[in-house]
Amino acid sequence: MIHRLRLTPVPNDILFDPMLRPEPKLLYAVLLYYRINTKPTEECKWPGRETLAKLCGYGVKPKHIAEWTDYLERKGLLKIERHGTRRTIYHLLRKKNMGN
Repeated sequence: MIHRLRLTPVPNDILFDPMLRPEPKLLYAVLLYYRINTKPTEECKWPGRETLAKLCGYGVKPKHIAEWTDYLERKGLLKIERHGTRRTIYHLLRKKNMGN
């Protein structure tokens, strides 16, 4: 994995939302990292659930990633586009009622 940016700027309206669970916020940040570090002319190469679980830290399993992506989708922060069993495209969304 090439680290182009040393920081991943998670939007404050997501980072400080007390109504969002912390684990899905972490997953959102990891997905945002991949989106930001993809050249505009390239399609983002989203990692699989196992890789995302490893990146989120100790004890996180692929089933957690599935739960958290569904959670983020229900909250309107993620749109999931599934293409068969091996390819998933994530569209990161922003909240409509952004404060700061």
